[in-house]
Amino acid sequence: MAKLTRRIYPFLLLCLLPACGASSAASMDAKAGMAAPAPPSDPASGGAESIAVSEEAEQPAAPTMAATPSPSPAPGTPGSEPATTPERAAEAPPSPKDALSMAAMKKMVDIEARLSIEVTDIAKSVAQVRKVAFDLGGQLVSENVSGGQGPARAEIALRIPVGKSDGFFAAAETLGVVQSRQVTAKDIGKQYYDATLRLSNLEVTLKRYEGILAQAKSVEEMLRLEAELGRLRGEIERVKGELRWMGDRAARATIFVSLFTKADAPPVVILRPKATIFPGLRFGYLRDLRGDAGSQGFVGASLTVGFTQAFGIEVGGYRTTEFDTSGVDAVTVTLGGRFYSEYLGNGEREFLNPYLHGRAGYARFLSRNEAIVGAGLGLEILKREWLTLDLEGRGSVLFGSKAGGHVGVEPSLGVSVAF
Repeated sequence: MAKLTRRIYPFLLLCLLPACGASSAASMDAKAGMAAPAPPSDPASGGAESIAVSEEAEQPAAPTMAATPSPSPAPGTPGSEPATTPERAAEAPPSPKDALSMAAMKKMVDIEARLSIEVTDIAKSVAQVRKVAFDLGGQLVSENVSGGQGPARAEIALRIPVGKSDGFFAAAETLGVVQSRQVTAKDIGKQYYDATLRLSNLEVTLKRYEGILAQAKSVEEMLRLEAELGRLRGEIERVKGELRWMGDRAARATIFVSLFTKADAPPVVILRPKATIFPGLRFGYLRDLRGDAGSQGFVGASLTVGFTQAFGIEVGGYRTTEFDTSGVDAVTVTLGGRFYSEYLGNGEREFLNPYLHGRAGYARFLSRNEAIVGAGLGLEILKREWLTLDLEGRGSVLFGSKAGGHVGVEPSLGVSVAF
């Protein structure tokens, strides 16, 4: 019995399969008809489409159980045109207006140029560059001129209409010798096109938010929408600013002009010897005047060490003219300097420079310690960079000892050299 059942079961399954397929196909056609009703038939066609559908429904289904697609509407019937798909929209040619705008964007080029020109007269060349730029409808952005009688330089930045930039180059190159020329062109058409699309999308979004705001019913919703509208308006203004900037960059070339004069040969530096000190000798006769006590004469010499030609220290030794003693009878150590008048050459002449002399210091006269203050009038007979010869008359006051004060008068001759 079991063997018989196993033999009959496949046969029954094969018999029932066509019936199930037909019922499934009929149910699927019914669902398709409910989801998308068939378009109305064309009166001229006489209901051929509906007949074809009913006849097709009555035919047995294929063993594969595949649903039969519904027929497409006839080309001539209303509503028979299919919706435009993204693929077809991409293949559709742009309108003439869009084609012209895209062609204009492709020509948007930001041009920058740098010129370096050697000229002979900076002021004249700068004026010529400025005149050429203004004649071509350009604009002066910045100008910086430096230098005077020697080497000079000028840096000028200009904006010139793109169509007239070649004319400016030709005129500028006649000013002098062009040392370098550099021109760069950057295509900004794509950036401009992208900014235009971004602006269009922002404006559409702004209108949508304004429509939503008009239908808002709560204060909280209105405030939120107003904040978003403010952000959108700010973004729109920023994009518009970018478009204006790119439009200006494409309309006018930016040109940097460097003008300079040829540098003069550097001056020849002659290293000359420089004196450190000015040693010298001075010979003189000193007359000591003591009033009622009489006077006494001394002869002697001084060693001078000058820190400059006009200022130094002096150490002198004297003996009496009677020569009745041995050794030195008077010693002076003074610090002094010379003073010149601007009305009398300021000590810069080579011959006959008058001067005033002043000194102060210590003196030991006849075994007595005293202070000395003196002044003098002198004349530099010869004065050169390495040698000075002068005559001087001095008057000194000595005081501070028990013997009282006294006066000394001394004519002298001095010579000093540079060391």
